Amino acid sequence: EEVSRQLQDTKVVPMKKRKWNKVQAAAAAALCLLATSTVAYAGNRLYHMYVEKQGNYRVETGIQADAGTSVQLPEQIHDVAISTNYIPDGMTWTDEDHLQYTAQNGGFTFSSVLLDSDDFEKAKEDKNIVVLCSDSRGSASMTPFADAFPEQFVETGIAEQNLVSISAGLAKCGKKTFACSPACFLSTRSYEQAKIDCAYSNTNVKLIGISGGVSYGALGMSHHSAQDIAAMAAIPNMRVYLPSDRFQTAKLVEALLTDEKPAYIRVGRNAVADIYSEENTPFEMDKATVLSEGTDVLLVACGEMVRPALDAAAMLKEEGISAGLLDMYCVKPLDKEGLVEAAKKAKVVISIEEHAPFGGLGSMVSLVVGAECPRKVVHMSLPDAPVITGTSKEVFDYYGLNAEGIAAKAKELLK
Repeated sequence: EEVSRQLQDTKVVPMKKRKWNKVQAAAAAALCLLATSTVAYAGNRLYHMYVEKQGNYRVETGIQADAGTSVQLPEQIHDVAISTNYIPDGMTWTDEDHLQYTAQNGGFTFSSVLLDSDDFEKAKEDKNIVVLCSDSRGSASMTPFADAFPEQFVETGIAEQNLVSISAGLAKCGKKTFACSPACFLSTRSYEQAKIDCAYSNTNVKLIGISGGVSYGALGMSHHSAQDIAAMAAIPNMRVYLPSDRFQTAKLVEALLTDEKPAYIRVGRNAVADIYSEENTPFEMDKATVLSEGTDVLLVACGEMVRPALDAAAMLKEEGISAGLLDMYCVKPLDKEGLVEAAKKAKVVISIEEHAPFGGLGSMVSLVVGAECPRKVVHMSLPDAPVITGTSKEVFDYYGLNAEGIAAKAKELLK
C-alpha cells in the first residue's frame, strides 16, 4: 500500500527501449525496499526480479514489459537497470520474437531445431515426435511448437516425475519423446524415473535439462544444477551431452532424432556467442570437436565453458603459448581416443566445466589421462559450496571461469 501510494505522484521514468507498467514498477519498488531476491507476479505472468546493492539499490530483472506502457517510480529507487543477460537490446518478449532472438544470438534452439525454422518440417514429417514440458514451455521456447502441434505436445504441470514416466510410456508406444524441464529439477526430483523408466528400461526418451548450471543466477542453489553431470553419468545406459552453441545443438538434436537410446542434454538459459557457423559446424556423434591443436597446454571444455576456453586459447597464442582445445560436448560417452591423442601432445591438461568439482567432466578427463598418458590434470569448476549470488557472467568471473582466468591458470601451470 505504501508503494502504491508513492506511485501516484512521481514522475514517469523511461526504461531504455522498454517501459514498465504500474504493477511491475510496484513490484520492483517493493523489492528495492526489501533488498532481496524474489519472484513477483504481475497480471497472469511470472517475473523474476534480482536486487543487488551497489551504492544505491539496483534492480536487474527478467520481466516481460508491455510495449508502450510507462512506469512511475518512487523516489527511493535511484537506479533501475535491465540486465542484458535477460533482456538484450532489440529483443521483444513475444514467444515468437524470443525464439527468433535465440536463434540469431546463440542460446538453446531446441524448439527451432524441431520446428526447422519456419517450415516445421521435422515435426510435420514425423508425427511420432512428441515434446513434454513441466510448466516450462516458455523457458524451453516451446510455445510455438505447442501452438503448431497441440497433438504432439503434453503439458504435465510442475510434476517432473510424471513428466519422465509419461515420456517413457509414450516412447514404449513408438513415440520419440523429448522431456523439457529445468535441469535442477529434472536431475533431482525425477532421478529415479530417469534411472528406471528411461535408462534401465532403455526407452527412447531425451531428457532436456534447460537453464542448466548457474543459469538461474540469483535464485541460488535450489535452482542451480551443479551436480547433474555426475548424477546422470552415473546411471548405466544414460548418455550425457552439453552442446556449446546453437549450431552444435541443432546437429546434436538431429542426430538424437535418429536413434532410440535415452540421453540427458543440458543447455543454458542465456544466449551465448557462436562457436560455429551455419556453413562450418563439424560434428560427429560421440566425438569431441578439435577447435585447436597445441603442444603446451590442452584445454578440455563442455557447454557454455567452450566459449571462454576458445577465447583463452587465442589469448595464449598471442603470448606464444600453444594451446589445444577440445569441445567435449559428449561427456558420456567421453571421446577417450580423441582426448588421449590431444593430451599426448601437451605438457599439462586443464578441464573447464560449469559443474561441481566432483564426478563431472574433470573427473572423467583425469581417469582417462591418468590411465593412458599420465599428465598433470587441473580442474576448473564451480566450488564445492553454494556459489555467490549473481548472473552467470558474474559467477563465472568471480570463480575465474572466464578467458582471463583460464589463460592465467595455463600460464601458472607452465611456469
